[in-house]
Amino acid sequence: MGNRTKISTETPIPAVARALRVLRYLSRRDDATFGQIVALLGVPHSTAARLLRTLQRLRYVFKHGRRYYLSHNIARRGPRYNPVGIEGIAPPSPEAHAVLERLALDCGQTVALHEPLGRMTTVLVDRVTVEGGLSSNIRLGAEWPLLPYHGWAQVFLAYRPPELVKELYDRWKDTGENRLLTFEQHEARLAQIRARGYNVEDREDHPHVVTITAPVFAEDPGDPVLVVGVSTVSVDAATRELMIAALKRAVAQLESFFAHPQTGC
Repeated sequence: MGNRTKISTETPIPAVARALRVLRYLSRRDDATFGQIVALLGVPHSTAARLLRTLQRLRYVFKHGRRYYLSHNIARRGPRYNPVGIEGIAPPSPEAHAVLERLALDCGQTVALHEPLGRMTTVLVDRVTVEGGLSSNIRLGAEWPLLPYHGWAQVFLAYRPPELVKELYDRWKDTGENRLLTFEQHEARLAQIRARGYNVEDREDHPHVVTITAPVFAEDPGDPVLVVGVSTVSVDAATRELMIAALKRAVAQLESFFAHPQTGC
């Protein structure tokens, strides 16, 4: 008689089983609060807190505000871009990184590139800082939810389904950070982004900081696969228009990589 595969009857390790349960839960819901995870696991708050801290240290989960999200290590499917070799993402794309370097030199300012993760999250995948430009201590690979008051997120949201736009607005409107006075204002801003093809955010992180961002598409119509932007101090109207023109050139070059794929892009 041939060998038979023996099915293990060992009891699962509780901590591993709980961790996998949390990850499956987040993969279905996009995010969850601490209370929801405690209720899911049926364990004391201290046990759930230790589990979530471990998942955060291992970069399987990240937290923003009071909500937990899947990290890019397991949320990502079919990665398109990774110029700096972030762990768990695709090979580098020097051609695309060169586009950002040219944009930074043309504008004399810091430029960055964000990629979506699932429906509700983005990741910083590349950044170029020039001498005299704004500096940032945000690490490459850092992730954020699609915050409706954030200039980068607004570009992604401009092309997302209306029901998701409303869901996210309602979720964040009472945090004290939301600078959008009404949902109608928010909708009007997203429509403006779609109409002109870029976004200008005058209050991105601090007063007097301007961020100009634009979507990058792999196909038309479709959702943006990247958002590229320039961050600077307040500038006059003529300089702003020059930056917008340089940004549009960079977008066209990045989109050409999807029409004619380059290595790692």
